[in-house]
Formats: sequence, structure tokens, C-alpha cells
Amino acid sequence: MQRIIQTTTVTACLLGAGGASAQNMAPAVLLDPQATQVDAGYGTTLALTSFGAAIGSVADNRVWVYPRYRSGFGDPIIVTDPFGRNKGLGASVAMHGSTLVAGAPFMDPCSGGDGPASSGVLIAYDFSAQRGAPQQLTHPGQDRLDAFGCSVDIDADTIIAGAKYDNTSGHSAGTAWTFRNINGQWTREAQLVGTDAHTGDLAGWSVAVKGNVAVVGAPFANTTFVGAGVARVFERAASGWTHIATLHSPTPMSNGAFGVAVATDGTRVVVGETRGNRAFVYLRTQSGWQLEQRLTPSRGGGEFGAKIQIDGGRLFIGAPVSNAVESFALANGQWTRVQRITSSYGTGGAQFGSALALHGRELLVGARFAGPDGMAMLMKQAPGSDGSFGGPTSPGTPSTARR
Repeated sequence: MQRIIQTTTVTACLLGAGGASAQNMAPAVLLDPQATQVDAGYGTTLALTSFGAAIGSVADNRVWVYPRYRSGFGDPIIVTDPFGRNKGLGASVAMHGSTLVAGAPFMDPCSGGDGPASSGVLIAYDFSAQRGAPQQLTHPGQDRLDAFGCSVDIDADTIIAGAKYDNTSGHSAGTAWTFRNINGQWTREAQLVGTDAHTGDLAGWSVAVKGNVAVVGAPFANTTFVGAGVARVFERAASGWTHIATLHSPTPMSNGAFGVAVATDGTRVVVGETRGNRAFVYLRTQSGWQLEQRLTPSRGGGEFGAKIQIDGGRLFIGAPVSNAVESFALANGQWTRVQRITSSYGTGGAQFGSALALHGRELLVGARFAGPDGMAMLMKQAPGSDGSFGGPTSPGTPSTARR
């Protein structure tokens, strides 16, 4: 069956001292399954590497993996539940090189039990090695309703996964687990439990890892305000992982959801707080993790901070209710807004910006409610640009791939 990777036009407002001006960006590749099932949630989760792109379609329990070739993306590899139990596969995805890891938080690794009563698993597969069946990763407790795999990240030989309903530190306190790749096999490494964990925190709602730094978001943790949320930072040494810091909003609010999204490049941690439509950047210093800057959207709110990607001096923050992504660049210790990215496909309740993935000069943006079953769009940073994606250009020619 023919599968089309279409082109579209994306509008961006380039924001700076000279004011804002709308410009047409370079054509973006539109990755659209065209017909999996209505409300499939295609684009709910995303990953992007030099190997290719992975797109979660959680409602139909699939992950679409598009390998790269010199001419562009090739035919998708459709990853389905290899264990025969459809339990939310694709609710989380992450990639490092050719290694894919996907969460299935409602899968029961023991009995194949139905629905949300299951504890969840991760599925890991190296496409370059092509060694047999995907590997199933579990956590030792396997309590019902743990939702293990609700969030996931990978960096080199380390995977981190959240289990937001885990009861180790109290009912639904939540937790996260790490895994290491040893001789081609993923092995459970550690459970990351905050020293300040409490009932109802939902730690593991979001996770991030880079090198020996891991971040676990707990957006319902109580602080001076009920449900204000926190983000816990862990560091790995020879002796293992240690909880070294708990990050709080400098201006907390009740049910603020601080920690609903987290990202790190190892030097900085960025935490989203969607109720306040804010994101906070924390810098690692000799005296610990210190607040560097508060970021807000250029207009409206739209759950700014719901998704975050950081890579060195570039930062992207989704505001899916406003169907927008805002980008920032670091210069002289200051984060400056570069661009507000929107799309003609991101209208109404499409939730353009509900998922983000960044690789090099490419940004992949999900719109899980666009069209009948969701979509994702790939855009490239224009060579020699100011950091914005695209720039004035003529429309491109559609490319094709097969499904």
C-alpha cells in the first residue's frame, strides 16, 4: 500500500529586538499514517535520531519507525506488541542511535491481565543488530496499576522509565527505574526514589537522563502548596545513583503541575509548570542546582511547558493547547526567544506541540488530535540561520514512502 510523506507550510514568528514578523518556513515533512484507526493518537510520543524517527500511536498499540536513507525516510517498520497483549504500546518512546525503547504501561508481564490493572513493561530493540525478538524490561515489584513505562528516556547505555503509580513510598508516590546495556542486553540497574517522596506525588510522570544525571518529575507532590509539584535530580557515581536535589518552582501554586515535563543536557535541567504556563531552567553550579531563568510564552498560555527538548544552547517548549512550539537560544548566559512555530495543521484541538523530538538541525513535532488519527511533522533548521527553523523558501516537492 502506498504511503505518502507530504509537505506542508509552517508559519513562524521570529521574535527579537526588531519585533515579530511572520515568515514561511522550509517545507516540513508530514508523517501521517493516513489510516490506522480513528483517534489512534498517532504522534502522541516521538523520538528522532540519525537512524530515523519513531512515532507512537498509542490507541492502536503501535510504534511507527521510519529508517533514514540518503533520499529521505524509508518505508516504516511497524512495531506492534510482540507478546500478544495490547496494553498501550507507544505511550512513551525514546531512541538512541538505532536502539528503540517503548513503554506499554498497561501490559501485564505475568498474566496478560486486561486494562489499567496491569503493571507495565518496556520493550527495547536494536534495529542495527537485528537480534531476534525485542527485549522485555520489567521492574521487580510489578504491582498492579504501577503504569511502569508511562515515561521513558535513553542516553547511550542507560534507560530510565517512570512508574507513576508505584507504591514503594506510599500510595501512588511513584518512582523511576534505570537499566544499563551490558554486552548487548539491558539489565535492571537501580530504583530512583526521592528521599522526600510521599503519597500521591506521581513521581515518574516525566523522566530524563543524560550521562550520569537523571531527572524525575513528580507534578502532584505537595510542597507549601497542595499539588505544586517538584522535580528530583539524581546523580550516578561508582557507588550508584543518589538523590542530590529537589527542584521547586520559585513561585509555586496549588496544583501547578511543576514537573509535568522535564529535560536535561547534563548541565541544565528544564522543568515545565503547565498551570502557570511557565518553564524554569536550572543550572548546575559548584554549590548545586540553581535557578537560571524563568521562561514564558510569547502570547497566551496553552499549557506552555507540557513538553520540553534541550540540546546545549537550544531549547524547545510545547504549548499544545495553543498549537505552538516556542524556541529559545542561549547567548551570554541568557535564554532569548527565537521563534514561535505553528502549523496550518495545528488548529482547533489538534494539540500541535503535544510531543517533541530534537536531533541536530531537525525538530519533530506531534499533533496527536490532528485529522482523524493524529500526525507528526518534521522541520529542519535553515543553514546559516539565526537558530530558527526554515526561513523563506519556495515550496518543495512531495516525497513518498510505502506503508
